[in-house]
Amino acid sequence: PRYAGDEVWASAEPGGVYSITGQRISTSRPSSINFGIWWDGDLSRELLDHNWDGSVGVGKIDKWDYNNNRLVNLLTATGTYSNNGTKGNPVLQADLLGDWREEVIWRTSDNTALRLYTTTAVTNTKIYTLMHDPVYRLGVAWQNVGYNQPPHTGFFLGNGMATPPVPNIYVVGGSGGGGGGSPDIYQAESGTYGGGVTIDSNNAGFNGTGFANFPASGGYLQWSNVDGNGGGAKTIRFRYALGVSTARTGRLIVNGAAQDITFQPTGSWTTWQTKGEGAVLPLLHQPGLPFSASRSYSTTPSRRIRSSNRGSVADIFDRSTRSNLKMPTASSTSAQNAAGTP
Repeated sequence: PRYAGDEVWASAEPGGVYSITGQRISTSRPSSINFGIWWDGDLSRELLDHNWDGSVGVGKIDKWDYNNNRLVNLLTATGTYSNNGTKGNPVLQADLLGDWREEVIWRTSDNTALRLYTTTAVTNTKIYTLMHDPVYRLGVAWQNVGYNQPPHTGFFLGNGMATPPVPNIYVVGGSGGGGGGSPDIYQAESGTYGGGVTIDSNNAGFNGTGFANFPASGGYLQWSNVDGNGGGAKTIRFRYALGVSTARTGRLIVNGAAQDITFQPTGSWTTWQTKGEGAVLPLLHQPGLPFSASRSYSTTPSRRIRSSNRGSVADIFDRSTRSNLKMPTASSTSAQNAAGTP
């Protein structure tokens, strides 16, 4: 953490550890030259390797103590063997159980079972699971179909990192209403809008290419030809951010039926939450049948609403909501992403 960027070393002389700019920052070097793994509670990576005795290797995880220039062992997976001889590969390294730290699987020494190891370290860092990141998921896949190397994220994960991007991902089947199927997703920027609404992209965290920014009063956002996916009661989910201290109330209109929706503050315009609302949808989409989002009238006209949509069938109004809407195919409809900015 003393030097920005990766630090590198090799088995050849003259040895030492080098910063990403080529500066030699230590004359000592880790004996481990294998996988990097996010294991303990800090944002630096640890070292995954094996203890090789000339014929078999036992998996281990070490941490480089840069103050004392030495390796500290965090885990020795006694009773396991690594794969591929001196390469010392695990069966798999991946964020399998959630959190954002990684798990590792080694085979038992008698080849009768696989053992999964997970960290017990506590962390103060809370981010999306690494499997939300498509670049990382690809890295998990290549371990078994290509050259064995640890997976990497599509964003910088380390000391001094910025807030990672919000994953453009949803749970298959959604929730509510029973049944399964993938949600239908409708981005705000793909809808019809007017009354002062603009599509912006200056606040981080939205899905798609932008969010719908509502004026202090008036404005609408509408989706037409939305399939009811069998019709009946659905859950429409709005993903939104609201960076003020008071709630905002808007109106959802589906097929002419209106209902108020109250969005609670999320803490900032880049902190996102998902709110679900029940609604009855038609059996099939009807050309020209609109689902729209428009503004409510509130007492703080100095604030603007951003509504950024990832899909759904709905009227969203509230002066500070970016709304991303999504509608699951079978029994639930959802909306994701709504936020505003002062």
